[in-house]
Amino acid sequence: MQSVQTGVSRVTLLLLAMLTIASVLNIHDMAVATHASGGLAAWIVSIAVGGTLSVLAYVASITDGRTRTVATVFAVFAAGVSTALQISLFLERGAALPVSLAFGVGVPFFEVALAVTDSMLRRYAHAHPAAEFAPQRTRRPAQMRAEPAQMAQAYAEPAQNSAEPAQKLTPAQRRAQIAESGVQDAAQVAALFGVAMRTAQADLAAVRTATLQTNSHGA
Repeated sequence: MQSVQTGVSRVTLLLLAMLTIASVLNIHDMAVATHASGGLAAWIVSIAVGGTLSVLAYVASITDGRTRTVATVFAVFAAGVSTALQISLFLERGAALPVSLAFGVGVPFFEVALAVTDSMLRRYAHAHPAAEFAPQRTRRPAQMRAEPAQMAQAYAEPAQNSAEPAQKLTPAQRRAQIAESGVQDAAQVAALFGVAMRTAQADLAAVRTATLQTNSHGA
């Protein structure tokens, strides 16, 4: 998933760079035809106007609050300037009005659209990291700090996996395992040792009584 997002982001930035270069060249031709024929000033003006729109649109799409407001206002102004210059260029070259509008409006519009798309894609990738799509690791059933139910399962596994059928435990053996595992639920005890619910409740009561007596003697 992350590799797809990275690939789309690279293509988006490539298209954005191509459109920005097209805007710079169109504005440069218009600058040459007006006030800075053949000079360095024509390139400075064209690069500044053509490149500023993409940068401002990108900044406006990745920020919040006052920064976004300021960047959006500047981006709208830069888009208006770029659009006016490019429409004028195509009209001067004899293109029909619909064609001039399509090229003059379309190039700046898609610059903004690609800048916003890339920033949104990066925000999505940041909010959904690659670890979320990785397969989850399987937990081992018995651990040093396992839950009581997991500890009970760990005690039951040797009997379940043994080649020989498990022998029926005596009440004393059963209660010793209950005390060691820390299981407190009668349903779990009944399922674990295959006894009736009443027997499981009696076992838990006996374990609690023995624990209280041990604690009182220890005190």
